[in-house]
Amino acid sequence: MKEAGYIKNKRCADAISLLQSKKLDTGGFPAEAAYYRVFKRQATGCSLVTWGGTNRDRMNEFVTVDALSVLTSATVKR
Repeated sequence: MKEAGYIKNKRCADAISLLQSKKLDTGGFPAEAAYYRVFKRQATGCSLVTWGGTNRDRMNEFVTVDALSVLTSATVKR
């Protein structure tokens, strides 16, 4: 909704509140579950990408950047 320009629509209020409730005491946001699959390279056995892992109590940098971007857009006055 942020990218489409509708993040300030009142129908987004519950989602914004839920997102705010997920904020950790450290100021970051966790990746509570993985919604991707890691395929390992056959030759080396290592993944090509590190997504930061999932843990309800530890900040994930990728999720934090997205969450803060959404929350900033939802609260900035235009």
